Amino acid sequence: MRLLAISFIAVGPVLVGFHLAQQGRQRQVQVQVLIAVLDELNRELAFGQAQLLAIFQRSEHALLQGCAAALTQTRPPSMRQIWDVQLRRCFPLLGGDELTTAGQVGQVLGRYDARRQCQVIEQTRQVLALAEQTLREESLRSGRVSRSLGMAAGAFIFIILI
Repeated sequence: MRLLAISFIAVGPVLVGFHLAQQGRQRQVQVQVLIAVLDELNRELAFGQAQLLAIFQRSEHALLQGCAAALTQTRPPSMRQIWDVQLRRCFPLLGGDELTTAGQVGQVLGRYDARRQCQVIEQTRQVLALAEQTLREESLRSGRVSRSLGMAAGAFIFIILI
């Protein structure tokens, strides 16, 4: 019975290590999804047949659907505010740098012509693609370290408590 209790205690650090590794991977996935949303938005704006609200309403991405819902309010806030709120809601794991970079899109949406909006979206997409590549490399490296440290800590606690 004592061995079972010790095993449960030792599993905690292992699970924490695996959780930290998974969280890094989820952050990378959120950047990939954001890039896909920007690609869709860029295509739709470049096509130039629909207004911004119609583009948002046709999308299946939660970010753009949230923007559409906010724009249909009686007194909607500015597009910049809507975009920032929806970014934080849909991508909670993104860091400050990624949010700041993606927030630039909200500053131009609906304010400039389609060509200028597409330029800013493409620039933002390129910066986020570099950030995603960095996150991927960091996730691989730190994921291994987190898992290894978690297992080592669990083994250490197990040995000490026996």
